[in-house]
Parts: sequence; structure tokens; C-alpha cells
Amino acid sequence: LKDCLWHTQDHIDTEILKLYQVAIYPDHDTIILPHHNINGEIVGLYERSFNMLRSEAKKRYPDMPYKMLVEYPRAKYVPLVKEWQYKLKPDEKGKTSWSFPNARNLYGLHLAKDEIARTGTAIIFEGAKSVMLARQYGYGMAVASHTFGANENHIAMLLAAGATKIYFAFDKQY
Repeated sequence: LKDCLWHTQDHIDTEILKLYQVAIYPDHDTIILPHHNINGEIVGLYERSFNMLRSEAKKRYPDMPYKMLVEYPRAKYVPLVKEWQYKLKPDEKGKTSWSFPNARNLYGLHLAKDEIARTGTAIIFEGAKSVMLARQYGYGMAVASHTFGANENHIAMLLAAGATKIYFAFDKQY
């Protein structure tokens, strides 16, 4: 993990990456961010790409054939696509990725729940990196929606965890 550049610009300690079980996926030149439910069970896997996004490639290379364009990721964070041997589990009806509904989960809640219960305070960010930085700086009650804003389910999860004060700390563009 120390060789991964994703966290170095923000000075996130590798011990924090280990706590959140961040993994490097060298075959794709990406990292994997597991999403856990409040009990710590993995409910989905997101892949963070460092390649140029499809929208940027389309702007830079307007004549690029579509067949080549689709090789670029559509977003920085996407559900990890399952390898062939995992695609046909009977209970998943051929689900092709390790996706999960963002509206039913808060990134890092499994690690933040005790601090939320103790303090009655929760901070909700947009992304995982902010949650990791908050924990590193002593704010163990941080979670992320991994989407644009928070919905009723997110608020209900925080209230159920014991939050009486919820601070929204979304990226400025949202």
C-alpha cells in the first residue's frame, strides 16, 4: 500500500488504509474499496480508477472510435466487475459486479458506530478519502454516502446508530 499514490497527496497513513481494507488491484492499476454494512460484513466492492475518464478522452480525442472509447472508465469509482468464475452464483442471478445500493449503506459506518453512539455526533462526507482523513485526525464518527448528498435512509442509519447531531461535509460542487 505504501507504493500506491492515491493516499500520499493527502498524507493518509497506510495503517488507515489497512483499517478500511483498501487493496491494490495491480492487474487493473486500480485500488479496491470494500464497503461494509454496520456489522462489518462486506456488501460491495468499489474500484477506483486512475485512468483518464471516458468523458475526458472523448474531449481530447473526438475522432476516437467508440470501440476504443469504451475502454476508458466512465467514472472514477465504479462497482468492481466480477471475474467470470463469480458471475453465475445462483443467489445473484448472474449479477456482473460487486455492486450494492448506495442509498442503503454508509461507507465506514461499521468503524464509526461506536464513536457516534458515544458522542451522539456524526459527520457525513461524500467520499471514502475524506472519511479516512477524518479518522486519522481524530474524528472517528465520520462516514460517507459515496453519492451526491444524503437521503432519508442515510439519516435513519445515523439516527439508529445514536446520532443526535449530524454534520454534512460534502464537496463544494455538491
